[in-house]
Amino acid sequence: MKFAGSYSRLKNFESCPKRHYNYDLAPWDDRIKDGESEALSEGIRVHAALAKCAGNGQALPAEMQEYQQYIDKLKGGKGTLEVEKNYAFDRNFKACMYKSPNVFWRCKIDVVKHDGPVAVVWDWKTGKVKVEEDQLFLSAQAVFAHIPEVQLVRASFVWLSEQPEDALTTKDYYRRDLPGLWAEMMPRINAMIRAYETEDFPPKPSGLCKSYCGVTSCIYHGKGSR
Repeated sequence: MKFAGSYSRLKNFESCPKRHYNYDLAPWDDRIKDGESEALSEGIRVHAALAKCAGNGQALPAEMQEYQQYIDKLKGGKGTLEVEKNYAFDRNFKACMYKSPNVFWRCKIDVVKHDGPVAVVWDWKTGKVKVEEDQLFLSAQAVFAHIPEVQLVRASFVWLSEQPEDALTTKDYYRRDLPGLWAEMMPRINAMIRAYETEDFPPKPSGLCKSYCGVTSCIYHGKGSR
């Protein structure tokens, strides 16, 4: 099975390899497809509105006017602003096309603003605060791969449900630090790669099994405390 990673796939794999296979990798007709929740639908709607506002100046809906302050902040100062970027890189951490046969990792980034050696990455978040730094790091790597002059990526989650003074969780990544960061990350990704190569995706019981997993063939389905 050909490997092509992403943050969501890594997260799903580490949660439960068997669930990851059935939701993300199985033949399309056999793949489990949960219905779109109300929270997910709202998140998609907010992301689309923010992309249109930041990208081409389309006005935000009346109920989202409080988010205009973030768009104004993005558009202030110098730099190239881009939205809804699909980035990918190969096993040598070099930029490649998103659908390239050589792709190793894919990233979807909500906002990138770059000016010379510095880039800012923002990821809009409509849910509860849950900081997952792996996502920020992998987004930073994608920017480093695609914009060679960038030496510093300032990556942030923007928690739209929080007050403006608490809305950003930010971490800085320097190009010079990438080898050490990848040394920490690769053992986890290698475990995922081995599963793809052997097509071995064992179940991993967790709180998801009780009510949040559609893999009915799993021995743990419907069990647990949640």
